[in-house]
Amino acid sequence: MKGAGGMYGFDQLAAMAATIEEAAKAGTQSPIETELKALAVYLESVQVVFD
Repeated sequence: MKGAGGMYGFDQLAAMAATIEEAAKAGTQSPIETELKALAVYLESVQVVFD
């Protein structure tokens, strides 16, 4: 998600994915839970537009 999100202009998604990845590598659960909740809210607000 981190790389693909940024490539498609989803900078906020990429930042959240980076935080989740870093927390997973460090073995810390709390930031993952926080970011996953924020990610769910963010994804609910994304509007898909086909040109």
